[in-house]
Amino acid sequence: MSAETRKQKREIRKLERNERKAAFAKLVEALKAVKDVNLKEGLTFKQKFTQVWPVVKPTLEFAIILKVTGEKFDTAAQKIIIMGNNMIGTEITDEQEIEFLAQLSTYWNIIETALEIVKIGVDDAKDEIIDKIIEVGEWLFEKS
Repeated sequence: MSAETRKQKREIRKLERNERKAAFAKLVEALKAVKDVNLKEGLTFKQKFTQVWPVVKPTLEFAIILKVTGEKFDTAAQKIIIMGNNMIGTEITDEQEIEFLAQLSTYWNIIETALEIVKIGVDDAKDEIIDKIIEVGEWLFEKS
């Protein structure tokens, strides 16, 4: 491998690292906005969705950028993001709710695993943020 090739690869890794940091910062900001959300029982799906979509969306975007999830996950996550964006601010039908939860639940375990891996390399304050994200996701799947 030539010196020029190594230099190019190093630059690519640096850009990817900056992307990951920016995505994580966006995720942290989103969580700060909903950190005090009361994850109480008995809310309708629409009420839950409206509260947690601002956290779930950046979580999906972060998981995509991590590049540990694979192309199949990334494509599915992009579709879930589009579905969620279309649902926000509109009336959600039972069919939309079922389809969204089915799609998201299929991949939520992968997201949780990726977040647990991230916890290894971050400080305790960020561990709390990641735990809150996982809690928000689990709360969304609870029956209303």
